[in-house]
Amino acid sequence: MEIEKWNKQDNIFDGYLEKIYLDLDRCDVFFIRDKGYAVLNHAPKYAFYKRLGIAEIQDIFTLPNMRGQGVATALIAHCEAQVEGDMVGISVPVSPQFGVAQQLYFKLGYAPDGNGVTYDREMLRHGQMVKCDDDLCMMLVKNLNLNQR
Repeated sequence: MEIEKWNKQDNIFDGYLEKIYLDLDRCDVFFIRDKGYAVLNHAPKYAFYKRLGIAEIQDIFTLPNMRGQGVATALIAHCEAQVEGDMVGISVPVSPQFGVAQQLYFKLGYAPDGNGVTYDREMLRHGQMVKCDDDLCMMLVKNLNLNQR
């Protein structure tokens, strides 16, 4: 699978990605044409990652008819290879429809960062009420030194 880096001048993702990703000084968008994409954010919003200088792989998306064919795994591996540090982060919503992603990230060596869940990348306090949607996430980390690149 050929993985390409989105050139900011291309219009292929117009209207599909959040405007924050248009700033390619902070984010790289990698894609496999007609299969899926992933964003590598070098300056993530999550305070724990920011404090430790951990890049975050975000918004991994595989087209429904391409799922189960290794697209997400290839994109994640590509993003990991672009990281300059020893650690990389990834988040996964906690709702059941993301169960396959939760299992994949665990299989790929990601583990909870130990800070519980976040809502919109903000840590939650015990007893705090939030809605269960795509912004309620478990933040995960992977030590890239434990795996061969």
